[in-house]
Amino acid sequence: MSQRFVSITIFFFHSNERHYIARKIKEVIIQN
Repeated sequence: MSQRFVSITIFFFHSNERHYIARKIKEVIIQN
């Protein structure tokens, strides 16, 4: 759960790379 929170935080901080981060978040969600 905390790992997903970190991913979301990175998503907001790296809005320029949101496409890449969003893909990483999807991978995390699929794994969990």
